Amino acid sequence: MHSNTVDDDALLWHQFQQGDSASLGKLMTKHYTALIHYGTKFNRNTDFIRDCMQDIFVELWNRRATLSSLSTAQVRPYLMTMLRRLLHQHYLDQQRYDFQPISEDSDTSFFDISFSPEDQFISNENLHQHANRVGQLLDKLPRRAKEAIYLRFYENLDRSSIAQIMGISEQSVSNLFQTTFRQLRQQINTEFFWLCLLLFYWL
Repeated sequence: MHSNTVDDDALLWHQFQQGDSASLGKLMTKHYTALIHYGTKFNRNTDFIRDCMQDIFVELWNRRATLSSLSTAQVRPYLMTMLRRLLHQHYLDQQRYDFQPISEDSDTSFFDISFSPEDQFISNENLHQHANRVGQLLDKLPRRAKEAIYLRFYENLDRSSIAQIMGISEQSVSNLFQTTFRQLRQQINTEFFWLCLLLFYWL
């Protein structure tokens, strides 16, 4: 099933580039839920997020002749990157200051999420108490670290895709996780240290 999904996304992207608006619509529909969920971590107004997605549709359609070919693994990260940039620009406009490039080491992100024992990567009911503690610790992390965790464990994206979406280098993504690991290690006991190891197994 996964291979069919890969083929479908790659084919839809190619057909869209060739001028098939229905294929672009299928792509947007296919990734709609993920985009809405990600977008609402920046702005709780789902109607506004939908408007942004419509803007993305129009921008993609207008630029279709100049876009590069994408594999399916790249399609969702590409759409998420566009949505993030649009929401970021809106955020900056609301703050009424000129755009300033974001340093990879800064925490000027406006991403917001609360982790709970119900989150998919710590959902084992038998570990609810430990998971709750991990969730509390994750909630205290800088927003950029939380966004990286969200993209890795909610969206199952690799380091390259996370770097693309967040506009930072792959090394900076690794640094975010390594720093987070050290912070958590200082605050937890051995009893559920392995839970945090699960968060960082991919590094």
